[in-house]
Amino acid sequence: MIIQSKPLRHVNVLFDIFFDFLKLVHYTLIVNILHDTFCHNIHRGAWGGRRCFCFVTKPPNLTSRSSFDSRQKALSFALGGVLILRTMSKRIRILILAGALSAFTLSQLSAMTIPSQYDTSGFALGVQAWTFNDFTAFEAIDKTVEAGGKVIEFFPGQKLSADRPGAKLDHNMSDEDIAALKAKLAQAGIIAVNYGVVGARGEAEWRKIFEMAKKLNLYGITTESVDQLDIIEKLVKEFDIHVGIHEHERRDKDPSYKVWDPKYVLSVVQDRDSRIGACADTGHWVGSGLDPLESIKLLKGRVISCHLVDKNVVGMHGHAVPFGTGVGKIKEILDELKAQGFAGNISIEYEYNWGHSVPDVKQCVDFVRDYGAKQ
Repeated sequence: MIIQSKPLRHVNVLFDIFFDFLKLVHYTLIVNILHDTFCHNIHRGAWGGRRCFCFVTKPPNLTSRSSFDSRQKALSFALGGVLILRTMSKRIRILILAGALSAFTLSQLSAMTIPSQYDTSGFALGVQAWTFNDFTAFEAIDKTVEAGGKVIEFFPGQKLSADRPGAKLDHNMSDEDIAALKAKLAQAGIIAVNYGVVGARGEAEWRKIFEMAKKLNLYGITTESVDQLDIIEKLVKEFDIHVGIHEHERRDKDPSYKVWDPKYVLSVVQDRDSRIGACADTGHWVGSGLDPLESIKLLKGRVISCHLVDKNVVGMHGHAVPFGTGVGKIKEILDELKAQGFAGNISIEYEYNWGHSVPDVKQCVDFVRDYGAKQ
């Protein structure tokens, strides 16, 4: 009979708990013998010649709003790194258990998600306040509610409210103005989810943007500042807030403007933190002569948020129309976003019929609501 020392028994108990927890969360698939330095040391006999196997985990098929969000990604990578056979030596068990638990703790488990109570047909659907830029932010909140939206995306520079003259909604707001904005949102029963399109002159100003976003519990920030992604990525990791690269229409007289092209956007975000991706503006894609559905497919896994727009014609001379009445492939895009497990916000950005667009926006909300009813 083999009698284990107390320290070894403790390690075995911890490992067994960890092993069982992994089995509860994921199912595993043996794919290969460990091929990193750690495994190389094992093969050389440095760890007693024990043989181990590399396991990867596949996340369960959860709902579309949660299966691909940052929490699930982090869980998959942190918990799925390696499982070791129970015959491992004490030294190996300590190493694996410590490494896996550290990865679990330090991963993106706290990444902001949009509460499902603000869903419409499985999407966090609302309005980009630019739709109501002739009004104050407080009025934009009211009009979003009137149209049936449950979330709102703000833009910098909009007047805050009629009873706060001189105050503007941007990242320079006072704490008092932020408190008033949060109170208005709570009274209206909706939440703010995003802020943009915004830029900054350097890290100090970017920090103010992220600090404001954190105070409002925003899911994301929208920008076109691809030249400052090093700064942005640092703050994404610090504040745990998503960032989407926005695309305006193609500028034929300005070849330096490249973010209109989803291929370019993908090229600058694909090696960045997974919380950095694209704000898919389907209306501007149509305006640039691109197929919005193919553009969404191209950015699979990197769509942070979406400015969803239907247009009457392809090209720069088109204008917004209610969902499903134009050339914007709205149903197909919703299908694709659902298939991708998209977990960000969809903002209706209706740049037409200014000042009187609430009925049109409501038609867009109703389209998405009816879409969900048919699923």
